[in-house]
Amino acid sequence: MKPVEAVVVSHTHWDREWYLPFQQFRARLVALVDYLLDLLERDESFRCFTLDGQAVVLEDYLEVRPENEDRLRRLIQGRRLLVGPWYVLPDEFLSSEEAMVRNLLLGARVARRFGAVMRVGYVPDPFGHIRQLPQILQGFGIASAIFSRGMGDEGESLGAEFMWRSPDGSEVLALWLPAHYGSFTPVGSFNPWASDARFAAGDRESMPLDEAVRFTRDLARFLAARSRTGVVLLDTGSDHLAPRADLPKIISGLQAALNEAALGEAALGEAARARCSGQERSDGVRDEVRADEAGAVPRDGKVLAIRLAQGSFEDYVEMVRARVAPGGDGDAGCESSTAIGWPECGCRRPVLPVYEGEFRGSRYQNMLYSVLSSRMPLKQLNQEVDAWLTCYAEPLASAAWLLAGTGYPSAMLGLAWKLYLQNQAHDSICGCSTDEVAAEMTARYTQAREIAVAVCTESLASISRRAKTVRASGGAGAYGSSTQPVLVYNPNPWPVSGIVTVHVPCDEMAGDTASVCGRADCSATQGSADDTADTAGCSPLPGATASTSTGGCQYFVSAGEGDDAVRVQVLRCGGAEPGFDPSALFHDAVRRGKPAMHLAFPVRDVPAVGYRVYHLSRGPRGHVQGGWGCSAPSAHGVADADAAATFVAVGERSLENEFLKVQVSLCGALDILDKRTGLTYHGLNVFEDSGDAGDEYDYSPVPDEPLTTRNVTASVGVEEPGPYLGRLRVEIPWEIPASLDPGRKRRASTCVPLSIVTHVTLAAGAPYVEIRTEVSNAARDHRLRALFPAGVRADRVVARGQFDAVERAQRPRHTGDDWFQPEAAVGPHQGFVDVGDGTRGLAVATRGLPEYECVEERDGTSTIAVTLLRCVEWLSRDDLATRKGHAGPPVFTPGAQCLGRHVFEYAIVPHSGDWSNAATGSIMSIVRRFMCPCVAYLATPHEGDLPSELGLLRLCDGKGGDDDEAVFALAVSAVKKAEDGNALVVRVHNPGERDIGARLKAGIRLEGACLARLDETPVAPVRLEPGSGCELVVDVKPKQIVTLVLVPGSALSPLA
Repeated sequence: MKPVEAVVVSHTHWDREWYLPFQQFRARLVALVDYLLDLLERDESFRCFTLDGQAVVLEDYLEVRPENEDRLRRLIQGRRLLVGPWYVLPDEFLSSEEAMVRNLLLGARVARRFGAVMRVGYVPDPFGHIRQLPQILQGFGIASAIFSRGMGDEGESLGAEFMWRSPDGSEVLALWLPAHYGSFTPVGSFNPWASDARFAAGDRESMPLDEAVRFTRDLARFLAARSRTGVVLLDTGSDHLAPRADLPKIISGLQAALNEAALGEAALGEAARARCSGQERSDGVRDEVRADEAGAVPRDGKVLAIRLAQGSFEDYVEMVRARVAPGGDGDAGCESSTAIGWPECGCRRPVLPVYEGEFRGSRYQNMLYSVLSSRMPLKQLNQEVDAWLTCYAEPLASAAWLLAGTGYPSAMLGLAWKLYLQNQAHDSICGCSTDEVAAEMTARYTQAREIAVAVCTESLASISRRAKTVRASGGAGAYGSSTQPVLVYNPNPWPVSGIVTVHVPCDEMAGDTASVCGRADCSATQGSADDTADTAGCSPLPGATASTSTGGCQYFVSAGEGDDAVRVQVLRCGGAEPGFDPSALFHDAVRRGKPAMHLAFPVRDVPAVGYRVYHLSRGPRGHVQGGWGCSAPSAHGVADADAAATFVAVGERSLENEFLKVQVSLCGALDILDKRTGLTYHGLNVFEDSGDAGDEYDYSPVPDEPLTTRNVTASVGVEEPGPYLGRLRVEIPWEIPASLDPGRKRRASTCVPLSIVTHVTLAAGAPYVEIRTEVSNAARDHRLRALFPAGVRADRVVARGQFDAVERAQRPRHTGDDWFQPEAAVGPHQGFVDVGDGTRGLAVATRGLPEYECVEERDGTSTIAVTLLRCVEWLSRDDLATRKGHAGPPVFTPGAQCLGRHVFEYAIVPHSGDWSNAATGSIMSIVRRFMCPCVAYLATPHEGDLPSELGLLRLCDGKGGDDDEAVFALAVSAVKKAEDGNALVVRVHNPGERDIGARLKAGIRLEGACLARLDETPVAPVRLEPGSGCELVVDVKPKQIVTLVLVPGSALSPLA
């Protein structure tokens, strides 16, 4: 029998913050790295040590020990200390797609500063793995992945070595750790933080040699049974542990003992087999085989020989790779390799099986499913900061750089990304940490957001300073005593039409009567109900119930030369809207709390990743410069040139536009008629509350039936009467149990109010209904969800994933006793969840609410349940119904009860066909419009050398033609300056199942373009379309990520 090749890898798994705050763990990190530096410099036989596959620990250490930078560099350059490829070890399902890429980009940049990056996709502890990870890793030249959690029943056939294939066809060698990431820890590591621990070598008692031999043989046998190559990993190291300084001596002594044991086993085995076969002793007496002799022989009769060698994860990967058939060529592989267990023939190498899909199973280890909803405010901040960086700050900075000639703020954006990425660590973003950690994360998110807002504000100011913001036909008084230029920016890769809101300080557009908001220092005015009629010929707006202009004056907006002015809807006066309201942050006066009017007006075909200047004017009441007017977007948000103007009709309990009609029921639920299909969706946005006896890792239900708001009587009022935005306010009085009872087995009999106010908004031209739900939570130990019955029978659900739209089973695949943890029904998403039957469906898009469940109702139809809050007060408990034992230390975390006021934002999207149906422009593009709306910036009136409208880039149909139809099936995740050099990086991906040819039109002259890897390494040139100087065509395969590097001309010249 061939010997087992065992690679002993010394490492630590460093949770940067978890059951202790960051600074406390940093103090331990400094002590550990001090010890490592001394150890590695002193003992050349201690071959190498791995710092957990993340580079942030280098920065954390050097902030305290800057004098040791050269020592670190020498060891990293010599491959004695391995770091990277990640900046932090992320949670893959909660980190956004672009955060995954930037994590590897920053990790490589930090590690390269010290000389070398570990070229292994090491992800030992994240709670599951996305199916696009192989493609992401290959985008950085990384061809392997080592992981632990997430394996389900497929582990029985895959074994420890297999090829993992992304849906685009990208593959990596996947190496699963069936004994977790610290299998050899008892032999080679110790806990230096115990009360009697010391770092100095020789102070620790080692495992007795005979015990170590048994332990090693049992572990090697367990791992070899799951290996096709005979190479196994003995990883010594775990959470915050240190390596034994005498590890090389331990390995040497253990090897000698193993060799001796193997020889003895072989001799004993020969004697035992002779007796079993009936051979007689020399005296002719036949003996029974002794029990202890039989037990010393493996059941298969084979002697287990083990060869130990200290090495690295890179060594382990290369040893496995050297023993498998190249390229999966069956002729070069061993025919016996279909079963787990390496072939013995020695003449041919095994062919590894191929796996396609994500890993969210828990047959062998905890999956910890409910981290998706722990500390939900952190998840909301995570999504908000991601949107600020990827949809606004970077594209706007790119536009200012390439269109307005300003410098690109690489350093500021780099700092924002660092702060944001530090929160992506799996114990951080998952919310399974202490209250102090949550507070520090909130501070980092806030800082990252403020940097992004500052970059956006300065970029918009730079563009507006260069753009022409006055109309040729009139000066400041064209429509009255004042005109305010408003620059509208569209972050999407196609022209957008719809409704835009802007905050204008009241003294800049003052009227002459009573205040809209009632504040003494506010000069905006409120009009009368007869302003709902359009004096320019439009009929009164159906269902309008309140004023949409001011009493002493009316407001108008117009765009370029020849455009008619249309009236503006005055929404309210005050500060920023609760929730995501980016336009409110671009004006210092509004941020300081100065009274401001919140206005809404229609825009049409705002250039892709570009701007258009509008002119906001005030005129006396009755002085009609224009009527109500609205661009008529199609279902995907891009104007149909031949469509009639549309409005929102608002009734006492209803909203209606050209696509949808919304009716609020007695209990506050929504019935939505899709006027395109004639189908009605009933009982949407009912709230459900259930008891939760779990912890920050897992939900644990109690026997009490969940409560719902179906039997509550809600009050409904009109907040915004149209014509562009209609909004209803729905108040739901509700009481729920205050907590669990003292025994934590049922909910308490005492109840507390759970105040729920839902703001239901329908915009003209929008194929979706926006919801903003405000909750004042005074209850503990519970889970609050919003329910959306889809009214269709479906056994599959589609969830937005990282560079993907993932189809999953509606119900858990396995809940048997043979799993380490029963599979939960909840799942992750990155923006929307969709259920349909192929002819119609319902999608729910959310801002930062990443947990869903697809519930099968009694009639077989499906209901989407979106978690809003999950309130617990323990980091870990050992008495859950959904998990065995603890998942972490039992730390009291009262902040995880999430008491207080919360704001949740989501949208309901009925549709025909499936989620990718071109007739509705793809749910992906609709959700993008909801998640990243156009924003408005107040400019100053002046001439300029840039036109009043201009786009940086636009995705079009690759077939060309006159229509330039936008490609809504593709998604854009990045528009940014290249990491190195003066080039623009544009990253697109195809989440669908069909090939898409796209044409990219740039708003500047290009000198060249190329395809690149995710790390921006050039791969192949891309030909610019003849005669254009700014267009290129690219084919994007299903599920493929494409990174384009565009080289601008030497003299930046925007194409007006």
